[in-house]
Amino acid sequence: QTNNHHTFFCGTIGRSVSVLSTTRVSNMAILKPGRIVVVLAGKLAGKKAVVLSAHTSHSGDKRYSHVLVCGVARTPKKITRALVAADAANGTKKVEKRCVIKPFVKVLNMNHVMPTRFTLDVHEALKNVITDSSLNAEDKKGIAKNKAKAILTARYKDQATGKNDKAVAGVQYFFRKLKF
Repeated sequence: QTNNHHTFFCGTIGRSVSVLSTTRVSNMAILKPGRIVVVLAGKLAGKKAVVLSAHTSHSGDKRYSHVLVCGVARTPKKITRALVAADAANGTKKVEKRCVIKPFVKVLNMNHVMPTRFTLDVHEALKNVITDSSLNAEDKKGIAKNKAKAILTARYKDQATGKNDKAVAGVQYFFRKLKF
């Protein structure tokens, strides 16, 4: 039995059936840089992230297919028109505080992410800031996360612009909290 086959047990018949798994092959083709994914496992399960690089074979100390992702651990809070008006009248910074994004940078197993139909257009800027080598040292990882936070915050504040309607829809989806 190879890695691409899974064996299922048929309860009433009492036979095991071997089925060729196509998910591994299709995930490799879909998980390209810029694709928005949903994390399925770990403490960040249910959070959205964007793929920065995909490694389909063994590389470094990872003996499995993996992706480098940057995502939103804590989404920005909802901003209402009344809140904007109160901010303008009182001179407070409530809107600024509600726009704070907490990013995460992680290397994940390809089987632990689910690709969506959306893409994010700032993945090139994120890829220049976050590399595999920047995740090795804690101080470099902190600096990379702060730069990613700046890039994501700037994109969040400028959601309405984009190359086309698909790009705008991807940005709006990325910064919306996943309800499940």
